[in-house]
Amino acid sequence: MSKFQRLLDLIYPRTCAACKKPLDEVRTPICINCIIDLPVIVNDTVQQRKIIQKFDGKVNIKDARSYLLFEKGNVAQKLIHALKYQNKKEIGVWLGRKYGEVSVKCGEWDNIDLMIPVPMHKRKLNQRGYNQATLICEGISESCKIPIIENALIKVENTTSQTKKDRYERYRNTANIFRINEEIDLKGKRVCLIDDVLTTGSTLEAAAAVLIENGCDVSIKTIASAF
Repeated sequence: MSKFQRLLDLIYPRTCAACKKPLDEVRTPICINCIIDLPVIVNDTVQQRKIIQKFDGKVNIKDARSYLLFEKGNVAQKLIHALKYQNKKEIGVWLGRKYGEVSVKCGEWDNIDLMIPVPMHKRKLNQRGYNQATLICEGISESCKIPIIENALIKVENTTSQTKKDRYERYRNTANIFRINEEIDLKGKRVCLIDDVLTTGSTLEAAAAVLIENGCDVSIKTIASAF
C-alpha cells in the first residue's frame, strides 16, 4: 500500500461494503466476517435446479447458475445494492473474480467461448456511469480467461423493475427490448450471458432468446439469485 493510500485511509477509513465496519489492510471491499457469511450456493444442487427451472418451457438455454443466494438483508443483497446504487464498482469485479475462482474449479467454463454482459439502455448507463454486469464479467475473466464481448447485444427499450409485475406484465415489459449487433458474428458460438441478480428471469430470457435466434448456444450465470 502506498503512503498516500495509508494517509487517505486514516482520513477516510475504508469500511466493509456489507456491514460498514472498518476494514483492515486486506484490499477487499468486505471484511473477513462478511466473506465467511457469503451465502454461496454453487454446490447446492437443489438451489441450482430452482434456477434452471425459472427458464423451463420459456427459452432453450443450455444451463443457468448463480453464485450466491439473494435475500433481503443478507450479505449478497447489501453487496449488490452497493454495487448498483453506491458507485462501488470494485465490488462487481471482486464478486466476479470470486465466482470465477469457484466455478472454474467445477468445470463450468469448459464449453463456453465468450461472455456477454446483459446490456443497459444508454440512458440508464449514462446515469449510472457503468454497467455492473460488465464489471462482473471483468472479474470472472481474470479467473477463467474467457473473453468478453460487451456490445454484442443492444438494449433498445428502457424497462422498469420486474419485481412487482405479474407474468403478463413482465412479458410486456421485456418483449423486443434487445437486438443483436449485426456487426458481430456470433453464429455457432457458445455464449454465457452474465448479470448481477436473477429475480423473475424475464430480462435474461429476452436476451437469451435474441442470441438463440441468431445461432448461439446460450448459458446464463448471475452473481446472485432470488427465490
